[in-house]
Amino acid sequence: PDREGDGHEQQFQPDADVLLRRLDNNWNQAEQLLADLLPWRNRWQPVLLEYRPEDLADRVAASLARIARETLAAAHRVFTAQQVAEAASLASASAQNRRDAGQPAEGASWPMWLRPEASLSATAADLGAWQAVADLALKADGEPRQKVDVKLGFPPTDKALKQRWQQWHQQWQQQAGALQMLRDIAALPPVVIDAQERAALAALARLMLLTAAQLKLVFRAHALVDHSEVSAVARQALRGMDGPTDQSIRQTLRVQHLLVDEFQDTSPEQVELVQDLIEGWDAGEERSLFLVGDPMQSIYLFRNSEVGLFLRTREQGIGDIRLQARH
Repeated sequence: PDREGDGHEQQFQPDADVLLRRLDNNWNQAEQLLADLLPWRNRWQPVLLEYRPEDLADRVAASLARIARETLAAAHRVFTAQQVAEAASLASASAQNRRDAGQPAEGASWPMWLRPEASLSATAADLGAWQAVADLALKADGEPRQKVDVKLGFPPTDKALKQRWQQWHQQWQQQAGALQMLRDIAALPPVVIDAQERAALAALARLMLLTAAQLKLVFRAHALVDHSEVSAVARQALRGMDGPTDQSIRQTLRVQHLLVDEFQDTSPEQVELVQDLIEGWDAGEERSLFLVGDPMQSIYLFRNSEVGLFLRTREQGIGDIRLQARH
């Protein structure tokens, strides 16, 4: 590369330094990480181009909070109100005992120490409290605990507290879906993103965009394309038809009947292409969209296919077109 190119790329050096520090300066791992993201670029590139890298953390935090709320709302449907109340009481007592014993403020139980009237709502703010409950119920490997001890805030002198835990522990294990729910809660990441993580997200976003741009230059130099590039160019061509000449081209491309076979193996980009092709279809027109597939036979995950996309399309349709399911 020429000096001008080197100077241009030097502006990304601080971002590369951030990524490398988080990977223990393993350059090969950093390179592989960015390369593995490229086949999925049609998924993340539009988002990174729409929002400033510095604003991505807010979007991620909002998504994490939504996931936490949905998971905790589901927990309220799995556990009875009495089980939830007892779980909150046990976690609070456990945390207070740990504090009184001088244990360090570590683990998910610590927030419970600050709440004399403990509760377990379905808000993201209560995620730490719910994870304290999961910590009392599950071992590190996700299997149910067999006992609790002083390290978990259950001193040998408080036999009544241990007995309450045992009764609660036996009850929830009889609830359908309770074990998996507690595992899901334990696995949720924090909903608050600190300044260091925010900076890392911004740096990674800039490097991802740079990597995608460099790939485009490589494609151009070697007259190559991949599946994602073909899909992106096709969608861009259809969406860019705004002038009179373009409109006539679109009219020529307008299809009357569209059949998509093996629809369970389509990717989001391919579904968007179908949506662009049927844009402007009216309900009264003699046109048809016929999608054939079986979600049990999806095999092309490597091609970004998603079984959930098949199910969602069956329920919600594509664009303004609603579908009629046939079995």
